Amino acid sequence: RPERGDVGVAADLALASLPLAEALASCSDVALAQECLLAGGDDYELLFTAPPDARGAIESLSFELGLDLTRIGLILPGPPRLVVRDRDGGEINILRRGFDHFQS
Repeated sequence: RPERGDVGVAADLALASLPLAEALASCSDVALAQECLLAGGDDYELLFTAPPDARGAIESLSFELGLDLTRIGLILPGPPRLVVRDRDGGEINILRRGFDHFQS
């Protein structure tokens, strides 16, 4: 178990991959929709991690259950932090944040 200061993990998310509620998908104010998506907190999805070699089994389970599962990013070794990327892979500076799971 890592102690404080040890190398941990970082979350690297692709903004375009995050599932959108219908209200956000139809919002004409793109900046507001992005802020609500990343910091709103009133629309919930379950999040889990799995190793890359489990992708086939997860896709099969998704089909078998009729349940949409969406790959939204990666967990990478490194200092604990959240990186959100735009469609071109650039890092997006998030001004307003919701609950930070990486804060202790």
